[in-house]
Amino acid sequence: MSVKKTKSNTKTTASKNGAVLVYSKKKKAEKKLKESEMRYKSLIEATSDLVWEFDENEVFTFCSDAYKKLLGYNPKELVGKSAYSIMPKEEVSAVKKEFAKIKKKLKPFSEFINKNVTKEGKVLILESRGVPVFDSKGKNLGFCGVDKDISEKIVAETKFKESEKKFRSLYNSSMDAIMVLEPGNGFLSCNPAAIKMFGFKNEKEFISKTPADISPEFQSDGESSDVKAQKMMSVAMENGSHFFEWVHKRKNGEIFFTDVLLTRVEVKGKNILQATVRDVSERKMHEEELKESVIELEKMNELMIGRELKMMELKEEIKKLKK
Repeated sequence: MSVKKTKSNTKTTASKNGAVLVYSKKKKAEKKLKESEMRYKSLIEATSDLVWEFDENEVFTFCSDAYKKLLGYNPKELVGKSAYSIMPKEEVSAVKKEFAKIKKKLKPFSEFINKNVTKEGKVLILESRGVPVFDSKGKNLGFCGVDKDISEKIVAETKFKESEKKFRSLYNSSMDAIMVLEPGNGFLSCNPAAIKMFGFKNEKEFISKTPADISPEFQSDGESSDVKAQKMMSVAMENGSHFFEWVHKRKNGEIFFTDVLLTRVEVKGKNILQATVRDVSERKMHEEELKESVIELEKMNELMIGRELKMMELKEEIKKLKK
């Protein structure tokens, strides 16, 4: 027995097929959404930074697992609590004022420095980046973002600044002339002792000169100062440091003797040289005087020996005459 197709049956079948198609598309969309959420969740949990979300009152609505690893708090402990509850009490007021400015603008923010306290009481310095969250009608629901622990970076920068401050103090108070130079490009800076030693008005005038300008044309061994200076700098750059004697020249043309220590220093990934120069003219003068004294003594000694020999010869002659 055959069933006769009617318009009603055709419409019903089409309706069912359409429903199945809509249902299938819905399922695919749900699957894609779920997969996307899973990827997003995996990405969040994989990062060591703190990922957070809070409402318009700065109350946590989401915290990543990194809060447990970094601060010791289970995310469930923090959800429903104020973001300020894990900040040092003495800093909450200032942070609230700063964040109030961000809320007024309702724009993405970055490099917002604040602090969190771990469960054990350790204070961490964080750098926050975030964006405002809106609903479909444009109403602000709060913010979401990421906090990066920069405690070690801040400590390192603080130590570097302290070290730099100490170096600057020694640099400026040193009795020795200290210059910073880049081979091929001349001087970059100098301390007050260098300005005084070489007789210049100020640092600007000094660094306008080259190493050849503050040396005589030739060194004590007869080698060109310019050529030898390049050799000395090359040795220091290769070995890390180089100590040697050098003849320098003041602005007024006066020649003086120095001990020079060249030290290779890395600044912002670039190797430069620090030159420490000590005026040893007085020492050299004493050395020359000592040499002259030694020569005089040797001459006197020779004369004395010669005299003794002559006396001995004379005595021998007298003995012969007596016989």
